[in-house]
Amino acid sequence: MNPPLGAPLPAGPGLLLGREHDLSRVTDLLHTGCWLVTLRGPGGINKTALALYLAQWVQAMYGHVQFVDLSALRDPGEVLNAIAAQLPLSANEGDPGRLIREFTAQTRTLLILDNFEHLLPAALHLAELKTGEGTLQIVVTSRAALGLHDEHEHPVGPLALPEGVLHAASSPAVQLFVRRVQALRPSFELGAGNTPDVIRLCELLEGGAAGAGTRCCPPAQLRPA
Repeated sequence: MNPPLGAPLPAGPGLLLGREHDLSRVTDLLHTGCWLVTLRGPGGINKTALALYLAQWVQAMYGHVQFVDLSALRDPGEVLNAIAAQLPLSANEGDPGRLIREFTAQTRTLLILDNFEHLLPAALHLAELKTGEGTLQIVVTSRAALGLHDEHEHPVGPLALPEGVLHAASSPAVQLFVRRVQALRPSFELGAGNTPDVIRLCELLEGGAAGAGTRCCPPAQLRPA
């Protein structure tokens, strides 16, 4: 019997807004053989979207790419079980670390572990997955570094803010903000009437947490275009 297929990658974020440099840098780190890359940044800075875009971008480099969302997990001791549950393993019983090592020894694998910051003690379990074959690489999104040997941190910073009202529409921070608002209110458009408000909100959010922005300032409070 063939092993089950791994959980499919979530849908990508569509257009990559202002993260081309980040994508290029992390891809280079993977190309040079870095075992563990941590996309480190505050909440809402779009680390997950970058990781999903990266997964699609480098998929041809690997025999298997697996995205694992750890946001709902509360016990660091369950991280390896959560990873093993997503992989197409031929056996589903036994030590999860051993099962993962056996799989990744045979298949060049990229693991993308999303939302790791509340599970930092589990970093030691990740270290157990490293073998001499070099067929496993891991990308983690986290608000804090994992503190492991050979970890390469890539800080994910704020998106570029607009240089004045006339250039607002081309600003990645504004584009992301508009996209997030339109997810809640599809009729929203950026225009002369609301551009100063949107720029101010992006400045308050330091060009980053557009998702938080749409929660702290509901679309109804934005002036019409």
